[in-house]
Amino acid sequence: MKKTTVLFLLLLMVLFCAQTAFGQAAPKTALEFAQRGIDYLDDGEYAKALADFNQALRLEPNGEYTPAYYLYRGITYSMQKDYDKAIADFNQADKLEPNDEGVLAWRGNAYFLKFEERNPKDNGDDLKRRALADLNKAIQLNPDYAWAYGRRGYYYAENGNWPSEKDRALADYNKSIQLDPDDAEVYLNRGRLYLWSFDNPNMAIADYTRAINLDPTNALYYYYRAEAYGKIAEFGNRDYTRAIADYTQAIRLDPKDKDNYAERGKAYYYMNDFRNAVTDLEQAIKLWTGYKGSYYDDIDWHLSEARKKR
Repeated sequence: MKKTTVLFLLLLMVLFCAQTAFGQAAPKTALEFAQRGIDYLDDGEYAKALADFNQALRLEPNGEYTPAYYLYRGITYSMQKDYDKAIADFNQADKLEPNDEGVLAWRGNAYFLKFEERNPKDNGDDLKRRALADLNKAIQLNPDYAWAYGRRGYYYAENGNWPSEKDRALADYNKSIQLDPDDAEVYLNRGRLYLWSFDNPNMAIADYTRAINLDPTNALYYYYRAEAYGKIAEFGNRDYTRAIADYTQAIRLDPKDKDNYAERGKAYYYMNDFRNAVTDLEQAIKLWTGYKGSYYDDIDWHLSEARKKR
């Protein structure tokens, strides 16, 4: 995996040899379970990956590759947004194999994502401090670690200290892309920075388009590009056609995301297509779950107005 580093390349080589030797046979050893777990992790089948890494650790709790099993299980927990368990596994990996840049970068990322949850029980300043310390150290250990730059860029972009850190975020995103021009997520995040911090929707659209070219199956990339087109329309000629096309593609890829319907409905509203606006905004309300704040009120207002005008 691109997001792990040199220490674990040997493990991957061993796993590759194991896969070649054992083919599709049911795993028996810790390494074989780890190989299958990595495959499940790459495919987004996190529950299955977790089960295999658990089994690898049961079979080899104190072996040569045990730190890697903890790392990959921690990554799996991160993908499931269970950051406490992820951090615990990264701590264990760091204890067994200190100062590995992959472990540090993933742990730093988990600290910051946990901070973003804004749990009042957490010490937010401490989580941010730990996140930045780990990401800085990962980069210090490996100055060519593209993913770590991308995650530190995200830290600078999102932790709220504007405007002092937006230039740092951009520099880190640029460095990450220079080192690894095929990471779609970094283009997405740099695009968001261009759009909302530098007020440059054209640069944002260019980055979202690169992300789409790298991964045309990700609905979020179309959603964010539509958002940028919408911003151009709002302050330009109010032509929302391209935004509607991207929201439509996002809906095809993820028909259960209320935001896609809500934003396409609002675009239809500003195109004076009130019938389609009502259809989309009603669907957004239908899909709504959880807290109803100002965004819900905005959708409800547009729906009410569209019903009057259709």
